[in-house]
Amino acid sequence: MADRCFKRLFFAAAVLLVPFGAHGEDPDGSVRPDMAAVFSAFKDLQKYMASPARFHSAENETEISRLLKTMSTRFHKVERLDSKYAKEPGFASTIKITNDMLDDVKNRFSEGNKEYALWRLRASYSYCVSCHARYELSSEYYDPGAPLTGLNSFEKGEFYMATRQFEKAKDAFLTAVTDPALKIKRMDALRNWLVIYVRISPDPLEAIHQINKIRNSSNVSQYEDNELKAWLSSLRRWQNESKVQIEPLRKAEHLIAQGVALDDSIADAKGAVELLRGTAILHKLMESRGGEGDRNRARILYLLGLGYSHLPSFFAYELPEVFLEQCIRDYPGTNESKLAFTLYRELISLGYTGSGGTRLPADVQLKLKELYDISHQEPRMRDTV
Repeated sequence: MADRCFKRLFFAAAVLLVPFGAHGEDPDGSVRPDMAAVFSAFKDLQKYMASPARFHSAENETEISRLLKTMSTRFHKVERLDSKYAKEPGFASTIKITNDMLDDVKNRFSEGNKEYALWRLRASYSYCVSCHARYELSSEYYDPGAPLTGLNSFEKGEFYMATRQFEKAKDAFLTAVTDPALKIKRMDALRNWLVIYVRISPDPLEAIHQINKIRNSSNVSQYEDNELKAWLSSLRRWQNESKVQIEPLRKAEHLIAQGVALDDSIADAKGAVELLRGTAILHKLMESRGGEGDRNRARILYLLGLGYSHLPSFFAYELPEVFLEQCIRDYPGTNESKLAFTLYRELISLGYTGSGGTRLPADVQLKLKELYDISHQEPRMRDTV
């Protein structure tokens, strides 16, 4: 279960930048000082996170404790943020998970369990990316003074992506792809790179060009090449799409259905390009008020859960469950809530399935029963959100 919850997670504090615009702007100015304090502490921690020896050193203990306390204390204020972002699906859950993780890191470090604290501190990268890379942005977060000494190109790419410096992230991930010392990270680097080319700077033609260069110049394995060829097929379809305008929800639904159909299993993500594009459209719809996003909110929540359930190698594992549970609770008794529950139960059961079969803890069984009852109750009339 630990692997399921924390695989590929890294860099906790950067998620704080999610709601404040491209350059860290805070619409009402209420939390800007806290954001600045957390991000400053996050930057200062990089030199320690990059070196386990420095992180474990007794002479650095006081400084690391101070930085962890700053992050834990100031980050909690974001949980009380009262804005349109706080109501966005997935935001509140992500903030709470990150807050709990930061508290745990601070407490474990103070107890002397530094190895565990470092592991958990490197345990939120996917949360940052899940929020920061939802769809195309007009600009990026700018941080000229980030201390990246000691980080390899893949780690630099993660830092840049977590802090919305996407152009720098793109270059760093490409460097990581061609670095023989980072062979084990090559597909992670490529997946992060793909997210940028599909969502942040949509450019199928350039992505095709770069992937062909990678296939020709890098010693990719057969497994890696199969995934790259699947991306190329999707990117070529995207490049040759008709320019006829289709209503966004219909377009998103088509892309997600196509992406799911391309997957041989829930973990293959051969339809990653379609799924990334479709979920990005849905996030844009969720931000619209009084329009298609409001009228079809239940459907959008279900489709987000479905789409992210087929992207486990790209984003936080808990993300699909967040959207599916919100669909169930916000729209009880609807067809979408029933579909959401079926998928939610499948995902939860998968996490507890092993050689001995599926064994759900009592509290998990109770929650599933609660969500089943909600999803299958008589639909209620509700006002427009």
